[in-house]
Amino acid sequence: MAHAELEARRRAVVDVANRQRCVPVAVAAYRLFLLKLLAATGRSPAMIGLTFVDDSVMRRLNRKYRRIDRATDVLAFPAEPLAPDAEPPPLGDIVISAETARRQAAGPGAGAVREECRRLLIHGYLHLLGYDHERSPREARRMQRMERRLDAQLSRKK
Repeated sequence: MAHAELEARRRAVVDVANRQRCVPVAVAAYRLFLLKLLAATGRSPAMIGLTFVDDSVMRRLNRKYRRIDRATDVLAFPAEPLAPDAEPPPLGDIVISAETARRQAAGPGAGAVREECRRLLIHGYLHLLGYDHERSPREARRMQRMERRLDAQLSRKK
């Protein structure tokens, strides 16, 4: 295990919750993946949350915060700065609809759903870091390149 990854585990606050019953979710595996993501991007230590919900909860969140009355796959809520010297610094929260992830998965089975959730987690994480594919086509390409790079990098570390 790399030094950066060990440091991430020691100093990061990573909260992963499963608030749905539609799709099995390995909470510990996603916590570990988030720690690896923090280390890979040099953002550790940090405080970050990940919650898996069903489509009805995601639809309510999307309606409330984006004024779009339908479920979506992932939402990211960047943290408001608590204090300039907050330790660890808060990054924010990511919410994934496990139901939508299952529908979007490349194939049937738990492996495809797990890969889709990882992809959505990376996407939401990049939103927390300030990437926004809706800003411009150029920004969309930049975010997509970073998603592919992180996915490839973290897939090698399994």
